[in-house]
Amino acid sequence: MSFARQVQAFAVKSEKALDQTVRAITFSLFREVVQRTPVDSGRLKGNWQVSLNAPAAGTLATLDPNGGSTLSRIVAGIGGLGTRTYLTNNLSYAQRIEYDGWSHTKAPSGMVRVSFARIDNIVAQAARANRV
Repeated sequence: MSFARQVQAFAVKSEKALDQTVRAITFSLFREVVQRTPVDSGRLKGNWQVSLNAPAAGTLATLDPNGGSTLSRIVAGIGGLGTRTYLTNNLSYAQRIEYDGWSHTKAPSGMVRVSFARIDNIVAQAARANRV
């Protein structure tokens, strides 16, 4: 194989690894948010919506106490390298749980902020797993 082909093959392999890393980071962060979401009826957990390039609008009637259906939707909707992926929860009380301590026993410091505080660890783990 010529040097040019070796460089091209490396570039393709590297781009694929970067895409997989971006997807892994996004899913790990979003999974943690869903898992940290307190459960009463399961509606808050079931209302996490994934979308590309703009936040989702509206709410869902989905009840998902264990988060499995929500995580399946998230996996299917995550964009890769060069795509902006949003995780949105438009229920009126989601912000109050995140910032106002409405779930002081189950999520006293919120769901998103606590999860995002771990972003360095999430990125490092994904980078190790997708190393070229």
